[in-house]
Amino acid sequence: MLMGCKKVTIDFTMSPTNPRAGETVTFTNTSTGGSTWIWRFGDAMVSSARSTTHVYRAPGTYVVTLKADSLDKQIASHTITVRDTVPTFVSDHDTLDIAIFNDITFTAEVYNPNYYVPNYTWSIEGVGYQVADSTTGVFKVYFTTTGQARVKMHLEMHGKQWDTTRVYEVKDRQGQALLMLNKQGEYRRQRLFFNILKKETQERAEDVSNLSYAEGKALLDAEQDTIQQYNGRVFKLSELQTILPTMVGFKIGRNKVYFRTTDGFYVANLNGEHVEPICGEPVSAVYTDVVTGAERVYWATSSAVYQMPLIGQPDNKFDIDKIELMNVEAEVVRLALDTTLRY
Repeated sequence: MLMGCKKVTIDFTMSPTNPRAGETVTFTNTSTGGSTWIWRFGDAMVSSARSTTHVYRAPGTYVVTLKADSLDKQIASHTITVRDTVPTFVSDHDTLDIAIFNDITFTAEVYNPNYYVPNYTWSIEGVGYQVADSTTGVFKVYFTTTGQARVKMHLEMHGKQWDTTRVYEVKDRQGQALLMLNKQGEYRRQRLFFNILKKETQERAEDVSNLSYAEGKALLDAEQDTIQQYNGRVFKLSELQTILPTMVGFKIGRNKVYFRTTDGFYVANLNGEHVEPICGEPVSAVYTDVVTGAERVYWATSSAVYQMPLIGQPDNKFDIDKIELMNVEAEVVRLALDTTLRY
């Protein structure tokens, strides 16, 4: 006679599932089978009861395990997060370096079993920053300067108020740079922060500063917009003027020619078809990024520098909202991109 084998399962439940420090948590054994038990609560405490209770003395995230009959395979585990009795918050970079122009998210950790409506006010002192997003209990920013950031969360809930402050060290990070030369002979640069994973330049850039290194000046001094090698072919201004006669300077990117005239800035296909205006005022310099993967075009007017993604549409239509102001540097006559990561 064959005997059926009853499947043994090891598992347990927890109540409450979102306790505060000092509160008793009940662990109920729901296993089918097993005769001896070892509980490990993640804080160096153990129990051998079938079902048990435990009190966590400190907030944090703990892994609770239940093992049956001293067999390693007969085990179940669950994670429990213990809240502080005093409202606090954490960041997604608590164990990592925080650097300028990287997103960082601060998240409130508040014990609120009665579901009162919380009102949060966030503030930061000591460094420059910009808010990327802010919702109930979540504050997402990026820092624009280095130093000590004093992040404060003010909470009002059910007639009570709390203030929690944490201090973070904001470090510098390396970036590529947009290089500029103006009519006064001043060399300038603006660091950009390229996201390699997303293949795009973040919509952030450092303030413009003086360009002090020789490699950057050499890149600018060699830059011009009357000849360019692209896809193994050399394009000259005189050649392109046969199909676009008003052109006075150009750059090529993604099989498009971005060219300036005496009164504006345009894009066209390399055969001269589908000419579309980008900027309706004189442009003094143009540069296309075809190296980093960001694929952008930069241009300078008399009072500012702009950028937008390279156009991929055959008819050269583009979203005007994609045009972004880079800086308000005046009378820039040459643009270049330094792809070497530098501080």
